[in-house]
Amino acid sequence: MKKIFYLSFILITNIYANCIDYNQSQCSNNTNCQWIEEIEIVQCSQFNNSENSCTGYIGECFWDEDITYASCDYPNSGMCNSEDGCYWDCYFGYCDCYGQQQFVDNECLGQFEIDNSYCEEIVLPECSDLDQITCNHPLYGEGCEWHEDIDYGDCSNYSNGTECNANNQCNWECSQWGSWYTWICYGYYYCDGGDYELDNSSCQETEYIIGDLNQDNMINIQDIIMVINFILYGQFEILADINYDNAVDVLDIIQLVNIILN
Repeated sequence: MKKIFYLSFILITNIYANCIDYNQSQCSNNTNCQWIEEIEIVQCSQFNNSENSCTGYIGECFWDEDITYASCDYPNSGMCNSEDGCYWDCYFGYCDCYGQQQFVDNECLGQFEIDNSYCEEIVLPECSDLDQITCNHPLYGEGCEWHEDIDYGDCSNYSNGTECNANNQCNWECSQWGSWYTWICYGYYYCDGGDYELDNSSCQETEYIIGDLNQDNMINIQDIIMVINFILYGQFEILADINYDNAVDVLDIIQLVNIILN
């Protein structure tokens, strides 16, 4: 009994947690959530203008500095003196641009990953979109039930080949074919196949809500408390059998919490 109350307390205190708040481990353990991997590859070249920013990603980005040198070779004093490392000078009436220029080419090389992965809520499809197996599933078919709707007909009721062949249980036939090399029908056409079965069954929303124990059209903590009482007193209630195992136990409380979180 203590275990039931302890587990219920843990589930209730976490009742308002959202998938987006979960880490990968918590997300993977929650049937209503799914982990979305979203890894972004970023080029280190975006830090070309800052060595500190580049080397801040140790082991992923590194600063590459290339230095080249060239002699000063400018035709006049104005251009020469405007460049670092160059100067204009005259000796015995001969003037020229002297010195050496230094060119520095900096570049941040490499790439790194940014993990934008997140946990999101699983959006369940509408009942009408489910097949029979999924409709009867205790989780994906929650609030749904399969309705059998089988119609029967006779292929002979079809009066033309288009309608006849549209039903894969019928065939448009000739009563008397000609020779094998002409394939001319000398008789009349009719739709053959006898009786056929037309399955119009579908998955529809249930008229009652599994888990809504107090029938207030909401599933909340009050319903969890009622399930706990059923367990304590050994009672069975179909609306409390969330996982359809013909028993009301802690597993139904867990499923009920998952429904509320969803």
